[in-house]
Amino acid sequence: MKKIFTLISMALVAMSVNAQEKVTYDAVSYDGTTMTLATEFAAVVNSEGVANNASDGKSIVEISKGVVTCKAVGGTTPANVEGGGGAQQVTPGAAISGKENYYEVAAVAKWNDISWKTTGIGGKGHSMNNGDKDPIYTLDGTGNPYVQLYCEEIVTDGEKTGTYRAAYEYYQPDGSLGLPITGLYYSFKATEKGAFKVKVWVNNGNRPTYVVNANSGSANFAKAQDLLAEGYINGQDWKQEDVDAGTIDKSLVGKRKFLSVEQVKAIHDASSQASNPYIIGAGNQPFWGYILFDVEADEEYWVFQPSSQIGFGGFEFAPGKKKEDLVTGIEKVQNLKNNTLTNAPVYNLAGQKVDKSQKGILIQNGKKFVNK
Repeated sequence: MKKIFTLISMALVAMSVNAQEKVTYDAVSYDGTTMTLATEFAAVVNSEGVANNASDGKSIVEISKGVVTCKAVGGTTPANVEGGGGAQQVTPGAAISGKENYYEVAAVAKWNDISWKTTGIGGKGHSMNNGDKDPIYTLDGTGNPYVQLYCEEIVTDGEKTGTYRAAYEYYQPDGSLGLPITGLYYSFKATEKGAFKVKVWVNNGNRPTYVVNANSGSANFAKAQDLLAEGYINGQDWKQEDVDAGTIDKSLVGKRKFLSVEQVKAIHDASSQASNPYIIGAGNQPFWGYILFDVEADEEYWVFQPSSQIGFGGFEFAPGKKKEDLVTGIEKVQNLKNNTLTNAPVYNLAGQKVDKSQKGILIQNGKKFVNK
């Protein structure tokens, strides 16, 4: 009887594990004509009477979906700051040290409200990536996430002017300066251990992208975590030589190439930013795609760049999985020899599209063959 009970318990545990399903969320949808924000983002207009806006000017949108809680926090860089009047004089950290001007902790620094919007189709964000896989639709990023905001008193000819401007201190991946105090970041938290696959648009690819443990009770608090990246890097396109090699159909020439984790890493390692493991790709080129990272149960993780913004398109969370389990896999995207190539159009020597049953010398995927 005890053995039967044990077997039943094991079966129930197995059923529970199998019942753990992926959680997905899209911040932006596209119907072929219009890009539309999810309701919770579209509802944010300003801080006057809108629940999703905090009183300090930051816009906070919270998404609760299954075992996952996600927040998008944004606020545009302050238009002005005020120093003096008892503000504490400080010695700035390494990010702004070396200057002879006078710094104080900001006495007044109003962060401006934002309204969430989509990156423009074909515009700066190129949300329709024109690639060989699904388009990447995202929100626009707004507001740089600084660790500390200072007042810098402007000095002219060695004399203090009584006029101030904002100065900032940036996040450091060892966590020594703590977390950003404002600006743009996205937070992710799950009640179960697992892995996230987050859809992003990174406009400044030569700046580091961080996934940071924001749980104060964690041994890894404020430290940057390991991540994987896959997707599109601006300028990495399919070429005629790929057609000639029989890799793709010629219809993909000029379209962006979906890059595997290994391909993104290879591009990064061959670049001038190879020493920084948190930079995606290479050069000042936009990136559209996915970042993947592991999370512990009930711990919060922030995604941000230290001096730029990230567009957010949604997420997939897989309980009990590792980030490597969520990799798209290049064979699923670009194994065109086994899929697209066999169904690619066929042409005769005159360039006319013909049926595959046509006899004679034909051309498919840029290669000639004889159909007898």
